Amino acid sequence: MHASHSNALPPFRKLELFHSPQELLMAIHDAIADHQTRYGSCGRVHGLVSPDTILIESQSPTSNRQVKYLKDPLPHDRGILAFQSITSLQKTICGPSDLPLDYLDDLESFFYVIAWFALGYSYPGKRRNNNDIPAVLASWALTSDPQQCMHAKKEMLYGKNGDFGFNNVSQYLGGYALEELLQNLLGLLRTRCHERLSSKPAMTWQQMLKASQATYEGFLACIKRTIRVLDEKESNRLTHKMIASHEPLYPQDLKAMQQRNMATAYQRGGQNW
Repeated sequence: MHASHSNALPPFRKLELFHSPQELLMAIHDAIADHQTRYGSCGRVHGLVSPDTILIESQSPTSNRQVKYLKDPLPHDRGILAFQSITSLQKTICGPSDLPLDYLDDLESFFYVIAWFALGYSYPGKRRNNNDIPAVLASWALTSDPQQCMHAKKEMLYGKNGDFGFNNVSQYLGGYALEELLQNLLGLLRTRCHERLSSKPAMTWQQMLKASQATYEGFLACIKRTIRVLDEKESNRLTHKMIASHEPLYPQDLKAMQQRNMATAYQRGGQNW
């Protein structure tokens, strides 16, 4: 007997086939939430987070907690330099070591994924030419040298300069909203990475778990806030387009329409955030 259509798993698309910045961020949000659940239950680290392991549910851009959005790595999979954490790169360069990966390494990789699409794409399906990719991304995303990649990432996460000027996101992909997201996520990572570096003796599992939950929630909150901003921008754009294509409205009609559009901008799939 064939499974009913309602019980069938939804089809998925690769992350690079996103249709809008909201859909891109929603898929990454759900993958991080998926990772949080796994790490909280058994301390499991993924180790190979990249655009190839994050999935988009094709039928809906909204969150579905019953579906796994983060693919498990296969035994033969190898990390992609651009998305590897600093600790993972150290293992690539120096060989196996006793230095363990933890949740922060995977969140670091999620940050690199967001930066890759925000700064490396002009709009969905259109990657920027390598010559047009901002230096803040190119320094670690376009090199094939693990040493150079690691050095650039160390400068970003541990260097004295905390403002990397993520000001090259195309307007189609969110402009200032994505730029602010990158800066906020980098700030979270820098704080946690410095804490981990100075934590002696090493944190116990319970301490690590407590710290991880706060960091996960910080990441998820930043991403959700950015999606709300993008939804509001889209709603305002549609409102102005409607106004331009119709007869002049009475002031009270215009105000009511703007309020209605702003209210619906904070809803996704009928679920308020």
